[in-house]
Amino acid sequence: MRATGIVTEINKGYAIVVSERSSACASCHNCEAKGACHIELVFGEQKQNASVVAKNAVGAKCGDTVELESSTFATLFCAFSVFVLPFFVTLAFYFLSSPSTKAGAYFPLVLIAVFCLSFFVIGVIFNTLIKKRHSIYIVKVLEESKGHFEAE
Repeated sequence: MRATGIVTEINKGYAIVVSERSSACASCHNCEAKGACHIELVFGEQKQNASVVAKNAVGAKCGDTVELESSTFATLFCAFSVFVLPFFVTLAFYFLSSPSTKAGAYFPLVLIAVFCLSFFVIGVIFNTLIKKRHSIYIVKVLEESKGHFEAE
């Protein structure tokens, strides 16, 4: 996956890069009614800034516009794990529960609690692993800064 952004800070081989998230409609080339499709009407304007820590392998400086790259496999694996593993944990809990536990009136609430707890725990684990692995890299400086850059 690739994105572009502006380097705002450099620290020991890593850079903090601010990238603008574009609207859900930004990549739609078939739509003639930009800004008036159902996604834009339901979710509203989706532009926000995202700040990421990236490995600065190309020696980018503050203010440079850079191209970022992350592993598509790693991103999809994390998304799969966070959203699908809690389902399997809940399913395992269901099958490993005793029949007397399943007969209880509150068992559906227990399953919901197990799902929510496993979703939270797996999310925290993967968030910690992602922060330690720095799977985002600066691969190219697209435009060098012109003069002194001041972070906003």
